[in-house]
Amino acid sequence: MSFWRQAAIVTRRDLLAEGRSGEVWWVVLPFGLVSLFLIPVAVGSQRSLLADIGPGMFWTVVLLFGMFVTLRRSAQATPAEADVLALVVVDPAVVFVGRSIASFALVLVFQAVTAPAMVVLFGPDIPERWGWLLLLGPLTALGMAMTGTLAGGLVAGTRLGTTLAPLIAISLSFPLLVGASMTTSGLVAGTDILAPLILLTLVVVLVAIAGVLTARPLEESGA
Repeated sequence: MSFWRQAAIVTRRDLLAEGRSGEVWWVVLPFGLVSLFLIPVAVGSQRSLLADIGPGMFWTVVLLFGMFVTLRRSAQATPAEADVLALVVVDPAVVFVGRSIASFALVLVFQAVTAPAMVVLFGPDIPERWGWLLLLGPLTALGMAMTGTLAGGLVAGTRLGTTLAPLIAISLSFPLLVGASMTTSGLVAGTDILAPLILLTLVVVLVAIAGVLTARPLEESGA
């Protein structure tokens, strides 16, 4: 069985588990929408202010709640499932890739639902080069998915896993927030966006390399 076929099986398992638990759809997503609604309530209804802070608040909400998406309970295999994966999957990197793809899809859905809500609530200026947002959203979602998967793997089986995983994920995702926010601001202002896009892409590539290279050592340490 090919690498990508095995990764697709892991992805399908994670998405089916999420479909059964509904953690993202009925917990994370509603709270993300509520948080977006509360920001205008807290800062006031001045339209110019809301328009200025809207994109930055959107990426902050995506970062914080995207972390909960990637670290959802349904993404963690039970001991029995972990044993089966260890027997069936030859390369531990398959599990990292499969789980990252599942989290990527869920974070992308989270973005797709919360982005229109942000536009309605904050009324930001739509950049002329808005097509770049079609690249920025998936690129950020991919980085967050792999970051959360890597953080979950680093603390799997430890007593402080539920505490350490969010801290690690937030720390690793901070450059993603900076890159996404700066790119969006550059698009709105009509300035150059090459530097933040390079930063964002570099972070995604480095996290991907780290996740693949650490997959086997993490599996062996948790065995």
